[in-house]
Amino acid sequence: MSRRIRAGQPTYDEVLAAAFDFLHAEGFVGPEATQLGHIYRRPGLHIQIWLHLGRESEVSTLVERFTGDGTREAAWLECLYVAAGCGPAQDVPGSVQSGRAIFKRLRQQAAGLERLLPAIAGPEASALFARCPTTRHSP
Repeated sequence: MSRRIRAGQPTYDEVLAAAFDFLHAEGFVGPEATQLGHIYRRPGLHIQIWLHLGRESEVSTLVERFTGDGTREAAWLECLYVAAGCGPAQDVPGSVQSGRAIFKRLRQQAAGLERLLPAIAGPEASALFARCPTTRHSP
């Protein structure tokens, strides 16, 4: 699978920016292109979105929280989503089998993140991150 887009269709970057645009109203800047994907930042919280192309292609969203004492906590969106009681992991799937599915996954993960954001910015955030180790996969 490739990131090629048919004429007249939006690009991956355009769909990502539109799907995660709600983050700007929450004080985030971005998206900034990184070596692995894209990142949105605000003080104390980073959202990284990666597209892994290969035999088992997927879209992944990593949430990083930085506490007042400088501690970094990181967890995958689907684990945080479930741990916070937002719904089942199927609401924020990552696997993709086609170019069209990439766009759908970006939108699903953005919707899940929007629902999750109050929980990961609230007083119980550390407990949620503690329940979600980042060992499931890495970019």
